[in-house]
Amino acid sequence: MRQSKAMWARRAVNTSLLCVVGVLLYITHTELEHSTLSDVREYYFSKPSRPASPYASEGYLSVNESDPHANRWHPYSDEPAPALWASVLRASWRDAGPTRKSEIGGRWHEESAGPDNRDWDDAVWARNRTVIVVGDSMSRMNLNYLCEPPLSMRFPRTRSGAVISEGVPSAWRGSASWMHVLTKNQMAGEPVVELDWDHPFSPSLPTEPLQDDQKYTQTNLGDSSGKPSGMPVTPVGNPNTHQAHYCYVPGVDLLVLQIFNFGLDEDGFWKWRKTYTPPYKMEDRISYLAKGYMDRAAAIAGRNPSPDLVYLSSALWDSAKFQREDIVLDQSTKHPLSTERIMWYRQRVRSVLVTARRAFPSSPIKWISNSYPHKPSNGWFFENFEENKSNKRPAQSEIRLEQMQAVARSAITELGDATPEEAEVLSGVTICPWGRMLLGYEEWQIDDLHPKLLPAGYLWADMLMYDLREAVLSPTA
Repeated sequence: MRQSKAMWARRAVNTSLLCVVGVLLYITHTELEHSTLSDVREYYFSKPSRPASPYASEGYLSVNESDPHANRWHPYSDEPAPALWASVLRASWRDAGPTRKSEIGGRWHEESAGPDNRDWDDAVWARNRTVIVVGDSMSRMNLNYLCEPPLSMRFPRTRSGAVISEGVPSAWRGSASWMHVLTKNQMAGEPVVELDWDHPFSPSLPTEPLQDDQKYTQTNLGDSSGKPSGMPVTPVGNPNTHQAHYCYVPGVDLLVLQIFNFGLDEDGFWKWRKTYTPPYKMEDRISYLAKGYMDRAAAIAGRNPSPDLVYLSSALWDSAKFQREDIVLDQSTKHPLSTERIMWYRQRVRSVLVTARRAFPSSPIKWISNSYPHKPSNGWFFENFEENKSNKRPAQSEIRLEQMQAVARSAITELGDATPEEAEVLSGVTICPWGRMLLGYEEWQIDDLHPKLLPAGYLWADMLMYDLREAVLSPTA
């Protein structure tokens, strides 16, 4: 009898404790649901240890082509697998659903817990935020996975109306496959908006040249430049694919703006391309386009002229430039990069990051690592080559891409040879390892260059949200 009474007493105490804990959790959750940003920042960072991003931990990427939310990074430690992008979508759809069909279907956003079976994040930190992404077609494709691209991006055309095949894999030209792939994969249920020269946010068309505007009449396929002969430096261009675009998620007032770049080249190597739009150098595309868009958006729409996060990247155009140069000299495109190329790339990474800091003095800046496409059919980098060139369409060299990853990290973290300005700027730059996490996942690509939505596009969106949350909620923000 005494044992029974003791047992019931312990149960009563445990029940009381559970009730108290439940009430406290409810109060905390309720307060966060209706909190200001300063309240949320204080909640996250008043704890003994600052919450670390799970993407900073070693782990593996799961793949599930039927459940988008299952494509997540799983740390080997006891850190939970992240799923922050789902909370942002839920917050945006809470009052009104997406304006277009999202490929993340079902009623998951109406459940009491997230797809990871944990409490939802209220995503108050994502409200009224702007992210700048400066990168190549990888970043453009990731933006397309956030929002639905317009028809002109699915089948890009010149101003004369001719279809530009560069944006369409050769196996799909003349079919609706490219349109199908892009429209079936967007997550936010909102449209991508083109920032052509007529858009209110766009600065005026820059007066080229920023360098000498002439034709490459002196070059031919026999020299070491790799540039095609007789091609104009400034073609008409196609801003629909190679200028800038944005994805706007209205429920949380989140703007993600992507500016295209042609790598780190300074000498007009890629100006002959049909889709080229000025300005050419990556620094100019940051200071003229990215900053110009932000300034105009501030003046017209009242947005903060300082982005809350800046992503920068460059790799594939640089790798392709090296390959074209090697091909015309009948040299291997597989061998590691020379010391000269490594040091050039290292200094160019630093120059771009310094330019970004000058353009956006108070914005958090991240260098995002590139992925590893390896299939030997990257045709749009290798037009105008002689048919008898055995290396006409080589695969991207994984050795070189890994070298470039390491060189970028060295440029940012090893500052012994940096100038005082570089050291100050680079000490505040961090690296997003998105591309490195995709090493070995090359089979999940939609073509010979771009990864699929699952797992790569969903991973990019979730990592972006973690980086944005850290940028906004950091005590120094």
